[in-house]
Amino acid sequence: MYQLGPAGTVKRLSDGAIIQLPANEHEGWRYEAWLAEGNTPEPVTVISETVAQLQARLTGALNKHLNMVAGERHYDDRFTCSLRAGYVGPFQAEGQAFAAWMDACNIAAYTIMANVKAGNQPIPTEAELIAAMPLIVWPPSPVPMGAL
Repeated sequence: MYQLGPAGTVKRLSDGAIIQLPANEHEGWRYEAWLAEGNTPEPVTVISETVAQLQARLTGALNKHLNMVAGERHYDDRFTCSLRAGYVGPFQAEGQAFAAWMDACNIAAYTIMANVKAGNQPIPTEAELIAAMPLIVWPPSPVPMGAL
């Protein structure tokens, strides 16, 4: 089955693939054959939130995730963890690792949002957005974790 999408696209529901219309031989032959059999794609899903609301919702989910990961090392939030990067001391390596990882997460999220706006991928759920983020690699802790 297929669903019409934004900006001249169709989504294959079995795997979420986005096909640009008019479909070329490689991408769309199954869709064209499916249509020729008399099938009709589902209508475009109406998005009830604005782009600004979507960005705010997904940004909130990402920030919550960043705060949770910072909390794994007993920091209050992403700010207190990343600010350690600029202070020479025993926790600097943790701050640097976290700040670099946070930047990688932001780049991934910006890329996803650009693809959504361009109609190249569906709007992710909050869980799908977080699942698409890179994993952090923490340096060894300067404090035994059992001590905290």
